[in-house]
Amino acid sequence: MAKENTLKLFNSATADAEPTASNLGYGELAINYADKKLFFRASDDNIKEIRDDEAVSADITALAIALG
Repeated sequence: MAKENTLKLFNSATADAEPTASNLGYGELAINYADKKLFFRASDDNIKEIRDDEAVSADITALAIALG
């Protein structure tokens, strides 16, 4: 029989808040639902962000407009 697991994410509702390597264990996830960002701690001890293509495209467009 399959074991039931509960997935609990570290979370924040504070805009621009990001976890540090000391906040997460390897492979643990954190979500910032104010910014709609998902983070994990990689094997190189860096925090990586998982983003979708729409968010990246919107950021590139905003940067292009800001830089003129």
